[in-house]
Amino acid sequence: MNEKGKGIGTFITKENITYNEMLKTCSVGCLTAIYDPKKLGKVYMPNIMKRQDYGLWLKILKEINTTNGILEPLATYRILDNSVSSNKLKASQYQWKIYRNIEKLNFIQSIYYFLNYSYYAYYAYYAYYGNIKYKGI
Repeated sequence: MNEKGKGIGTFITKENITYNEMLKTCSVGCLTAIYDPKKLGKVYMPNIMKRQDYGLWLKILKEINTTNGILEPLATYRILDNSVSSNKLKASQYQWKIYRNIEKLNFIQSIYYFLNYSYYAYYAYYAYYGNIKYKGI
């Protein structure tokens, strides 16, 4: 929903998400994600300023490789015009830091995943402003 509470679209995640797919775009919403600490142990978010949840999902997916999504809307997000995620330039800087500093990807891998991230971010932006329903990418 937008700042005024008006519905603006629906995001439904993918049925299965792998570590490599997650590097391309974050398909897991922090509000609706859970994991079993009895199976994985306690997993902590990386100590970074932004994108901590994304870093956590990547860390978990390195261990299990694939997770399952629930194919129905589970929550409502409010999209704010001045949020970190709405500022695509700032968000992209933090995305790059995840690749290089947290995931320790080499430069070529980082470029590959960053180009994918950019494509999917543009697609989500188009879907948001086009007010269409779209499935997770």
